[in-house]
Amino acid sequence: MYFWALVSILLTSLNAKSQSDDVAFMRANKRLYDALFENYSPFQSPYNTASTGRRSDEPAKVIITLRYSHLTQVVEVQMTHHQVFGVELIWRDPRLTWDPAVYNNISYVYVRSRDIWMPEMTACESSSFSLITSERRQKVKINSTGHIEKFLIGHASFICEFSVQNFPFDHHWCFYCFALPSYEESELIFVGRNASSRTVLDSSEWKMRMFGSRYRTVPQTGRQDLTMIYFDILLSRRAMFWVFLIIIPTFLLGFLILLGLFFGKERNNLNVSVDLGLIAFTSFTFIIGILSDSLPQSEHISILGWHIVFELLLITGAILSVSLHGALTSAANAGYAWWTGEKYVRPTLKDALKQIRNSQLVHPAMSEINDTDNEPNEQNEPRGRTGRRKTRHRVLGFFLDKVHRGVFNFSLFLTLHIVNVAWLLAYAFGPPPEMPADYFIRADD
Repeated sequence: MYFWALVSILLTSLNAKSQSDDVAFMRANKRLYDALFENYSPFQSPYNTASTGRRSDEPAKVIITLRYSHLTQVVEVQMTHHQVFGVELIWRDPRLTWDPAVYNNISYVYVRSRDIWMPEMTACESSSFSLITSERRQKVKINSTGHIEKFLIGHASFICEFSVQNFPFDHHWCFYCFALPSYEESELIFVGRNASSRTVLDSSEWKMRMFGSRYRTVPQTGRQDLTMIYFDILLSRRAMFWVFLIIIPTFLLGFLILLGLFFGKERNNLNVSVDLGLIAFTSFTFIIGILSDSLPQSEHISILGWHIVFELLLITGAILSVSLHGALTSAANAGYAWWTGEKYVRPTLKDALKQIRNSQLVHPAMSEINDTDNEPNEQNEPRGRTGRRKTRHRVLGFFLDKVHRGVFNFSLFLTLHIVNVAWLLAYAFGPPPEMPADYFIRADD
């Protein structure tokens, strides 16, 4: 019984001490708040007067840290990338300092944002900017040294110059830009700080990497503008969509058209060749329409655009080859020596006829040749010079159909077709471009 009574007295004593400590803390906190804001005006900047004790060659610093980045959209036609960001600002207000020993060892307090002065910050190089967090409701942390910490979440559409030359395997150097628009460099400047831990979220189409902070150099004077700070980012396109839905279908379409041109049943028909060419041009025109809607209109053609142009030229060359082959074959079968260049191929034809007769090769053109050679004419006379010339031209047509029109011609155009797509895909393994070194100056503290 005495034991439980002792425990009860001890607990009561501890509870009373805890309540006493809480009361002492609240009283000290109230005294501190009253002392800090007794003659404090949140509308007056501490950096527009010499009463702060600053020297003109030592401007006050606003430390900015980019802790959260979320890429929501990239609009290349408008040259913008939309970002949701979270930045931490740290600055010093010399009017908000105290000795913690005087106020129950309180080293920091939380107050409302509207109760204190804070530097005005805006997003530069942007088409729109807004803060998501409400400044009236948000709290800030004030340290005994006068340093104030505040976290802001905002949304901005930053401007970036997108170069489409390496599309769809392109990389772009862009940035976040923040400025102190109301202050001189002798009063207040930005200092960038790299976050020890940072949340970076990108999109399904773009991969985003974060880099350090930098100052911009004024091109006219070469001077550093310390009131504007840039956080560099590298945007890299995820090209799987374009590879599997544009490049590979384009390659297969070109392959099938070449196959139909050189091995189709009616491959000698000029109308069929033209129809296949029109199908290719219609398909590629649809792809070009997709590219024009997705990319800005610039003076440079993307590598995918050049790939489509080369593909069209390749198919056009194949169609012309087939058409020329048909004309050559018809001329050879008709017996026009000036068209076929008979005197240059006569030795070759002589040897070829001898081999064909020895091997007894059966072919419609050869059967007709053999029948013509064996049958006498109407006057029962030997074959004349005109008949021998016609035979040689038909043999030439046979060789044109087997050699010029066969595997060799298809292999040639197929090789060019493969080289065209391999050249394009080689850009997928190229390194990203280096950041221009003459545009920015380091701003990390």
